Amino acid sequence: MKVLNHHSTHTTGAIYMQYTTWADGRQVIQSADILHDETRTGRTVPWHSHKANSMALSYPVEEIDPAAAFRMRRCADRLSFTKDADGHMKLRQAYFCRVRLCPMCQWRRSLKMHGQVRQCIEYLAANRQRAGHKPYQYILLTLTVPNCNGEALGRTLDLIQESWKRLQRRTEYKAAIKGSVRCVEITYNRKANTYHPHIHALLAVNPSYFTGRTYVTHDRWLQIWRECTGDPTITQVDVRKTTGDAAAVAEVTKYATKASDVLKPGDVQRNREVVGTLLRYCHKRRFAGWGGVLRKAHQALQLDDVENGDLVNTDNAPSASAAAAALWSWDWCVGPRLYIAAQKGATNAQATP
Repeated sequence: MKVLNHHSTHTTGAIYMQYTTWADGRQVIQSADILHDETRTGRTVPWHSHKANSMALSYPVEEIDPAAAFRMRRCADRLSFTKDADGHMKLRQAYFCRVRLCPMCQWRRSLKMHGQVRQCIEYLAANRQRAGHKPYQYILLTLTVPNCNGEALGRTLDLIQESWKRLQRRTEYKAAIKGSVRCVEITYNRKANTYHPHIHALLAVNPSYFTGRTYVTHDRWLQIWRECTGDPTITQVDVRKTTGDAAAVAEVTKYATKASDVLKPGDVQRNREVVGTLLRYCHKRRFAGWGGVLRKAHQALQLDDVENGDLVNTDNAPSASAAAAALWSWDWCVGPRLYIAAQKGATNAQATP
């Protein structure tokens, strides 16, 4: 395909897009202008997809809560980064809407929670090593209840959160578990039109736990959870030994809800019903909690609150003043559904990388 030897530009607000015009009239955005962010391990950071999901979810939200939908559409409209000496980018400025269902904000909370759990595990291991003790071992525990319909979701969330408190007061739990971090996740079964709220918990235990008298078998965990919920029909819990590695932490720190569960193209009425149910029953609930030595580590490290804290700096690393640092900025462009380099000369936009 022949390429004409000129470029054209399109400006919308602070959006600056540079196109290459092909001989047949098609226009494509230059790849150099599209945001490309990578982790230090080389994995692409999915800014574009999370923003696109937030925009898509804002439409059914608008029919129920127009103010929340408006905030979702503005969420992360502009992303401004600094760069270190190796060229790695770090987010320094962004507006996040904090709507509970917003995929962008849920992703940021998940990143923040993941980082904090890893920091607490490393902090406890270092402290025990200095004291001449082996590090804590960990259990990954998933606690479920039967699926419920939309009208019962609020009651079911109350049940599992109250049951978790009862579990922590049990003699066997207190004898075996030294610390905990737990998160609530809600999945949606579109075929059955039911909701499945459940708890993922990472539990710290002494190294002797697995061979000692405080060990709790799988069957006993199931029996205790049945007693705590008052529901003998519960058929399973999932409990497994883990080192507290990244995979285990990722399991605990999943998103509270997923856009892929909530939205199905073309199913407008069902999308509206699911969004309405989740907005109503998730409002002002805390879906994450700390206990025991993990709570003490969280306090000692002076870590931010995951639910209400900073979503820009998710790794708790010291940040340079954005006002004093050179910033590279990208703006969300609705047409191509991409972050495009901000117009040169716009506020806080220094140079396109």
